[in-house]
Amino acid sequence: MNKQKAKADLPKSIRAKANSPILLVASDSRILPELLDGLSTLNLTVVPLRENMDTYEKLLWASDMMLVLSENPDKYLHDAWRNGVIPVVASDAEGAENYNPVKETGNSFTFNNDDHWGIFAAIVRALETYRFPHDWAHLIAQAREEV
Repeated sequence: MNKQKAKADLPKSIRAKANSPILLVASDSRILPELLDGLSTLNLTVVPLRENMDTYEKLLWASDMMLVLSENPDKYLHDAWRNGVIPVVASDAEGAENYNPVKETGNSFTFNNDDHWGIFAAIVRALETYRFPHDWAHLIAQAREEV
């Protein structure tokens, strides 16, 4: 299924900003509330997974990125990569390789500091890359090789 069709098929309760990427958030972290104010300033639709578990598959098909702030990120990473969703995840997550735009390598955007600033910076890097369709498509192709 193509992303645009999947986005159009999302439930009406999810109010996607026009022409913005969707960031699916899988979080059991207390840091999330600190991030939400900053994320609201970006051209980004933030969808908390916890509130939408019944539509998980549809959300995966429609999402462009997934912020994984979980004690067990593995259960989300493979789903994300398989569905062409780029994770934003801690640098120690198994299989996650930080995207390097110069070498065009990597499968995720990682953060070292487990605070809202480090996470926010990784999301901004993902958004900057998303703005370049060729680079983003290449990144998705590399991510899909992980599964």
